[in-house]
Amino acid sequence: APSYIKKDGSVTELKSETFSAGLSTGTDFSPSVADISFEDGTCAFIFSDGIVAGKESEVWISDLLTGIDGSTGEMSRKILAEAERRYGKSDDLTAICVSFSTRK
Repeated sequence: APSYIKKDGSVTELKSETFSAGLSTGTDFSPSVADISFEDGTCAFIFSDGIVAGKESEVWISDLLTGIDGSTGEMSRKILAEAERRYGKSDDLTAICVSFSTRK
């Protein structure tokens, strides 16, 4: 399942052949590894398969992430609301948003 990075208003999709963090059990899966530099204000987004429900979802997720700002909670709620509007509650809907900032 893809994850997303939002940095300076630009959204990058990180493709992966494995499940998102914490969504698999056992030792049958090797994690995908990416070398990413997180700067002040960068946000990372990880979603369950109930939100990333196929190729079509990659378009609306990227568009939505490009157009939203706010706290991590606000952004997660907007993503969850849009996923529920599109797909209903037939699968679990989980959105994790992490914002990076430097301590001063």
